[in-house]
Formats: sequence, structure tokens, C-alpha cells
Amino acid sequence: MSDSIQYHLKVADLHAHQFEITIIIDAPKPEGQKLSCPRWIPGSYLIRDFAKHIIRVTAEDGAGKAVLIEKHAIDTWFVQAPPETLVVKVLVYAWDFSVRGAHLDHFHGFFNPIVGCLEVEGRTENTCLFTVECPDSKPHWQCATGMTPLACDDRGFGQYQLSNYHQLVDCPLEMGELSEFKFTAGNKPHRIVLSGVWQGSAERLLNDVQRVCQYLQNWMPDPALDFNHYSFLCNLTDKTYGGLEHSSSTALMAPRKYMPASMQATVTDDYAVLLGLFSHEYFHNWFIKRIKPSQFTPYRYQEISLTQQLWVFEGFTSYYDDLSLVRSGVISQQQYLSTLGKTITRYLMGPGQQVQSVTDSSFDAWIKFYQPNENTPNTVVSYYIKGALICLCLDALIRHHVGGGKSLDTIVFEIWKRYHTGGVPEKAIEALIGTIGGPHVTAFLEKALYTTEPLPLAECLAILGVRLDLSDDQKKSKTGHSHGLLLDSNGRVLTVLSGSAAERAGLASDDVIVALNQQMYAKDILDALPSGQTLGIHFFRDGILRETSLVAQALPKTVAQLSIGSESKARDLVDSWLN
Repeated sequence: MSDSIQYHLKVADLHAHQFEITIIIDAPKPEGQKLSCPRWIPGSYLIRDFAKHIIRVTAEDGAGKAVLIEKHAIDTWFVQAPPETLVVKVLVYAWDFSVRGAHLDHFHGFFNPIVGCLEVEGRTENTCLFTVECPDSKPHWQCATGMTPLACDDRGFGQYQLSNYHQLVDCPLEMGELSEFKFTAGNKPHRIVLSGVWQGSAERLLNDVQRVCQYLQNWMPDPALDFNHYSFLCNLTDKTYGGLEHSSSTALMAPRKYMPASMQATVTDDYAVLLGLFSHEYFHNWFIKRIKPSQFTPYRYQEISLTQQLWVFEGFTSYYDDLSLVRSGVISQQQYLSTLGKTITRYLMGPGQQVQSVTDSSFDAWIKFYQPNENTPNTVVSYYIKGALICLCLDALIRHHVGGGKSLDTIVFEIWKRYHTGGVPEKAIEALIGTIGGPHVTAFLEKALYTTEPLPLAECLAILGVRLDLSDDQKKSKTGHSHGLLLDSNGRVLTVLSGSAAERAGLASDDVIVALNQQMYAKDILDALPSGQTLGIHFFRDGILRETSLVAQALPKTVAQLSIGSESKARDLVDSWLN
């Protein structure tokens, strides 16, 4: 008999994209054992109902005799009067090509245990043993995960040990033909595991990621992170992009074109984005994986956990991800300012920043930010983007009004010291910032968090030695908007921005534009239309050909360009901030 819950993962059918998870429970509850499938995954605030991927659940005793298992809810199963050893088998359909679920084909397998490893009621804190089996038809495959190996072969298949269920569902795995690159940061082993088809310099990626990780390990005060090893699991794809943080690993997806071509000195925009993704998820080791809202301690996987603090945990992370790139020396100051300018542009161009506060965006993330529709840009502000820009302003204001070498770094260090072992109560970080920052910073933060008033970006950047210039040249913004329209390559309207010429023309999502001034649709015609001129538009709506006129209006100055100020002390201010 064992108190540990045993989970065994195997490939059931590559052709049908099916994993099978076997769960062995010794001494289940004699009055009846309940098992449940999580409804959401930490770090992604949306009820995803992972049970929808489950094909069937069966049960038997230790001798293989069938046992009745009943479904009591969409995500809950129950065994009445279970045997001394209860064996539950879960068949999962794995075709969710993302960092959140499970995906399986002849070329690779990705598995988040949260998808099919059911939680055993009353045993959440018990040790878990997790065994992953190599598919017979793929003897050359390897397996990579952030779990702690107990009895594994040199390809990573075998048994792993986890302290409890929370740690189990926090450890995804990748299997397939993998490329592994090892380095050390903070005196702890790290590795980058690349899957998918790719070309480029893994050596360059390794060197730059190591510099960022080492910088952050050196920069953050004790106590050190509590993982023994860390894995970046990166699947290089055609277009998919995203990441999800875990306590000893991160799951990443990025376009393969983002890989550096060689050990060249320059950093392309695409490669800078890839480095920012690595940096962002690594910073989450401190902000959200260790320090987290008190509502997340512990995680309750069957219910929504509401907090206004996502602006902290994603905002601070989104500010320091690129800042860590320039401070560690992997991108230049000019590249950093260019990236920051794009962030400011995205913020200014979104009408949602005039409608929703960043704390409301955090609180409503489950139903708005993570469930976007055609009107989202008009009504929702990103707590990633605005949160990062609030951090930028806080950094400047603390430096200016407090002095004495204090900055936003001071706040980060104090948050880590106070909360690295427990949850953060609502408004606690606001109070901490106010205590250190004083009345000017407190007044700014109150407006920034709870109103839709514009952020004082130009003033704050000037404190840091940087000049902000705004223009109406939307071609430079690379957002794809033209006169308030966001269209796909075939002329289908995806979004119409509030107050724009397109909205006044009566255009709407899913309209398909076919002609402009009686010429076949071409986006260049839209982009070239000067203010005051009228454009005739023919479009289909609900299968009916319609006609309207769009009168071009003067574009708002929302495209940001940053440069180091002309004042004699500007260079010193920038160096103090970015070095």
C-alpha cells in the first residue's frame, strides 16, 4: 500500500491522437471516491473545461475486474464503495495545438497533466508518481519535462516524483525528436529543448538566454528560486506564438522564423520577440509562480478565482521582460526604445484604454480579455500592456520624487522579500508602492489603476532621459489598421474601431469588401486615402451586396517614436535606467 497517487501516461493511438492515463489509488475513500478534471490551467484565466477532451473514463480493481464508475457532473466521476486498490483509466483526445492542453501526432507529443490526470478528492497533497512510456513505434523519441526524475532512461522516459497534485499539473512534457541545449544560471542546471522543424543558431539562442537568466538570478535578492533544474520547452511552428509559465519549466511556441540565423552581432525584430518570450516566462518564476494573489493559494481548479492584481503579475513581468534584455546586454538601448515605442503605440491605438480600467480588466479577464471578440479592442484594455506602462511610469516617478537610488527595482525586491512564501492580499502591493513612493506616486497610481485617464507617458519618459514623439503614420505602427478597419487578406472585416471613419461608414465585423471606388479591393487604396476624401465601398453582408461611403478623417497621433533626449544629462539618465 502506498499513500502516493500513481499516474501512468502512454500513447494509446497516434493516428487518432489519443493519450491514455492510468491512475492507481491505494486505499481510496471507503464511502466513495470522487475524481475531478480541472476546468482551467493557472496562468491562463479562462474556464476551458478540459473534460471536453476526455473520450471515456473506466475503473477496475487491482486485479483488473471492472468497477462501476458514475459521472456526477461534466467534470466529476464517482466510484461507490471502491475496492482496496482503485485503477482508473482516462482516454484523452489530444489535438489542442497550444501551450495549455495536449497534442499528439506522428511527429511529437505535448501533454499538460491538467488535461487528463484527474484530481483525487482528499489526496491533493499526497505525493504523486508519474510514469511516461515511450510509444513502441517511436523508439528514437525523447521526453523532456520539468519534473524530478526518479527512475528514467537516458531519453527521459520512466518515472518521476512530484510533491503533490499541484506540482504534477504544473509540469508539462514534450516528447518527440528533440534538440537539447544545456547551460547553467544561478548555479543551477537549465536547458532549452527545441521541437519541431527549425533552422538557425541554437548556440546564439543558448548564449543569449543564458545571459538573461543569469542576469535575473544575480539581480533578484535572496532567497534563491527553489527549483533544482529548469527547462524551456520550445516548439517551433509556422505561426503560433505563446507561452505558459510553470514552476520548474515553461512551455513556449514561436514561429521558426524567429530563430537567429547565426551568431551575427545584430538582433532582428523577430529574434528580439523570441528573446522577450523567454525572458517573460522566466520572470514569472518570481511573479506568479512564487509570489501570487492570495486567491490563488491554493489553486482551485474547478472554479474561477477573481483578482484585480493581474496588472501586477503580468504588468511587472511585461515591463521587466524586455528591460532584462537590454540590461543583460542581449539587445541595444535603441532596440529597447524601439520595442517600448511599439508597446506605447498599441496602448494608444486601442479605444479600450478609454473605456476600461486596468483593475477591471484584471478582474474580468475570465470573461473579456481571454474571450475576445470583434469588439474587444473597443472595450478592453490589456493589463499586460497598460500594466507594463504603469510600471514604466512608476519607475520614473520613484526615481524622481523619492531619489536615493530608489526605483521600481526597490519595489520588486521588497515584494519578493515579503511575499515569496505566501499569497498577496488585494491592494497590498498598492499600499507598499505608496509607502515607498510617497504622495506623488500614490496619487498617480490611484488614477492609473482605477480610472481611464491617460498615462503621463511623455512626462515620465522625460524623467528617464527619453523623448516621446507621436505621429499619425499608421504604416509605421504595423498594426494593420486603416481608417479604423482591421481586415484579413481577403478583405473581410475583423474589427471596426470606435469613433473611426469605418464605424461612421456603417461597416461591421464579417463584412467582405469587394470593391473600392468601383475598383477591385486592394488595401493599398485604403491606406493611401487622404483626410477629407470620400471612398465608395461595395461589400457583402449576409450574402447581400451593399454599398456605403467612407469619408477619411484626420488620424489621431498614436504612433510612438522614442529617442534619447537632447539635454546634456539625458544620456546619463538613460544609462542609469537601462544599465
